[in-house]
Amino acid sequence: MKRLFILAVMALFLAPSAVFARLPNDPFTEQWSFKDAKVYEAWDKETGSGEVVVAIIDNGFDTFHPDLFPNVWKNVDEIADNKIDDDKNGYVDDVWGWDFSSYDANHDGIFTDEEMNIGNNEPRPWVVGRQGMDDEIHHGSVVAGIIGAVGNNNKLGAGINWKVKLMNLKVLEVSGVGDLNPLTRAIYYAVNNGADIINVSLVGDPFKEVKDAIKKIADAKVKTIIVTGDHRGTAESVARETGLEFTGEQVLGGAEIDFYSSGQLKERLSNARIIFRVSPEGKFRIAKAFQEMDEVVAMTGDGVNDAPSLKQADIGVSMGSG
Repeated sequence: MKRLFILAVMALFLAPSAVFARLPNDPFTEQWSFKDAKVYEAWDKETGSGEVVVAIIDNGFDTFHPDLFPNVWKNVDEIADNKIDDDKNGYVDDVWGWDFSSYDANHDGIFTDEEMNIGNNEPRPWVVGRQGMDDEIHHGSVVAGIIGAVGNNNKLGAGINWKVKLMNLKVLEVSGVGDLNPLTRAIYYAVNNGADIINVSLVGDPFKEVKDAIKKIADAKVKTIIVTGDHRGTAESVARETGLEFTGEQVLGGAEIDFYSSGQLKERLSNARIIFRVSPEGKFRIAKAFQEMDEVVAMTGDGVNDAPSLKQADIGVSMGSG
């Protein structure tokens, strides 16, 4: 079976909407962002599922926060604190996820190459006694809360998903500072341990890492396609910056493919490298068409507009900026 990687570069457009859907009894539920993203209307149809695992790759979230803990993912195949890798996944005692950030194992203030890649089994940030401090320590907790704070429990706010499983994967220091080196290992961990969706809410300059990644997967005969809601010029500029080679014939417009039959779409996708101005419905259709062509589809995108296509893909990675 062939492998395919789709890189989605998104521009997010949200329109105001009326609030008329069911609301939980949590005191801080009404938020303008929920209104704009039409979360309230979505709650009329679905409020989440404990069967869905969302990996939060960030600077760690407060595992035992009262509005998060009931929705926190737990590795049930691992026995806590026995210093044995019970499930043979390469991580010892990873009951509550993993901290992939650099770890000074012998506390000498010097990070060796080995320590840069060790990590540890405590992804929870140091939060005790610091809740009132004005720093970035809670970024991961805020992201986790937006995605999956327990709803309708009469506490604080409610996440977009009242029920979900939040996997805690820490790749940055508590302050929010770090590099992207641990990101790949965190993504592999998420995929190998059952994550359905991966959320990466980090900011920085990704072009070097993305360019290296595209070259690496191209060497492995994996095809990369940019599928975006942005204009053609933006999409082509990103392709050039990241080293994705293309010709004019390999660039398609979303309005064009909307009129294709299933057979015509598959024929055009076979040679496509950039697809611009694509609607959320179009992205879903593209992912499904590739799967019908016996491709394995991995897709990145934002967790709102791209949610249907991320769920349809064999591997869906939700990304954004916090």
